[in-house]
Amino acid sequence: MQAELRRVRRVVEVQKELWAEVLEWSYSLAAPSANDKSGAGTLPTPLLEHIIRSLDTQVPLMSSSPSKAT
Repeated sequence: MQAELRRVRRVVEVQKELWAEVLEWSYSLAAPSANDKSGAGTLPTPLLEHIIRSLDTQVPLMSSSPSKAT
């Protein structure tokens, strides 16, 4: 039983790390490039916000407990 709990905790930690990478990647897509004079990124802001909210409700990124969905 303890081994299964450790395995589940590790899976949750890996998922959180992966979602954090996706979030970082999403922000980099939304950031304006050095050559972009319009100040807009490649993803529309509402779409980026939707992606972030969606990811954060699936696996809370800022919470120490994976059971606390926002």
